[in-house]
Amino acid sequence: MKVEIDVSELEWGHWYKDEKCKAMERVLQSDPRYAECEVRRARWEKEGIDDPFYVLDKDEREIIMLKKWEVYALGDSDFISYVNLQTKRNRLSDRTTAAVYVLFLLPVGFALSCAIAAAVVQYLGEYESFSILMGLVVLSSALLLFAGPLAYLLHRYTESRMRNMDLEAAGKDTSFVDSLRRVAEAAEADKYKRKELVKRVKQLEDALAGINS
Repeated sequence: MKVEIDVSELEWGHWYKDEKCKAMERVLQSDPRYAECEVRRARWEKEGIDDPFYVLDKDEREIIMLKKWEVYALGDSDFISYVNLQTKRNRLSDRTTAAVYVLFLLPVGFALSCAIAAAVVQYLGEYESFSILMGLVVLSSALLLFAGPLAYLLHRYTESRMRNMDLEAAGKDTSFVDSLRRVAEAAEADKYKRKELVKRVKQLEDALAGINS
């Protein structure tokens, strides 16, 4: 006997599981890597219709979050490969974002600390220490000049890695490009994501055309 969930009665942020979650679990659990995974939805959207899907590991840690349009654009045959690839891409993107933050925040934080310390020692009349601290502030500012180019190079490296991931996926599965194109076409409600996906498909098609020519 099926028990229908009235999503409208759930509190905002509440976890729930519907029939689509169970269907996704059956597909994912056919792969040993996801044998103990669980799929839930979270009540984030106003109407509940477009609530995202979360794939969780056995310890209930998030593996990946998928929008509704992503899930419904994919078939059972390409769902696992899509989840695998997106998980790798997300991890790489998260590491890059964290590294960029560190590149900028460490010099800024160090410069602010030195500036505050310099103000204190100047107030106390320790002029020799003041000169040293001000020198460190200048050094920190100089490091910021290098942070920009380094962040740019890191971003370009990440983009290159992601394109290679797509190429590798397309090499293993000839239907991958079609799957990605369907996802891009389904992203009607998310204009930014649609633009990103269309660009990604175009880059992949161009790369494959270059390899096959």
